[in-house]
Amino acid sequence: MNLEEIRELNAFWLSDRAGCGTPDDADSAGAKFLCSVRDSFVEAAEGGRFDSEEPSDVAHEIADGAPDYRTYTRWKEFVDLAAWQEEPESDEWPSDLTEAAAVALYQIAERLVGALHSELETDDADDE
Repeated sequence: MNLEEIRELNAFWLSDRAGCGTPDDADSAGAKFLCSVRDSFVEAAEGGRFDSEEPSDVAHEIADGAPDYRTYTRWKEFVDLAAWQEEPESDEWPSDLTEAAAVALYQIAERLVGALHSELETDDADDE
């Protein structure tokens, strides 16, 4: 898959690759979250960041900025993507529930960046 194809992926495809709940519709908070991660991935790839930096560092940066900073919108993203199903990657969740929602959304975003990177690498390998 090339960057143009990735740029056209819809939120429903993205949610499948991220392993999270399917957004209610194409304009919901969760759909916008996933599309924002996709757009950040494309921008980083076009800028050559995956070639010049450690891919996990780029994924971390994208995922870290993915959850909305506004509490209300963050919770809408969380609910829309069924992020309550996330298992913590560390020993415990933050004690602040809004921060815990951000961690769950971070995990979804990081998985999505990894999936998109794999799709792009597969396309690059096919070209060789």
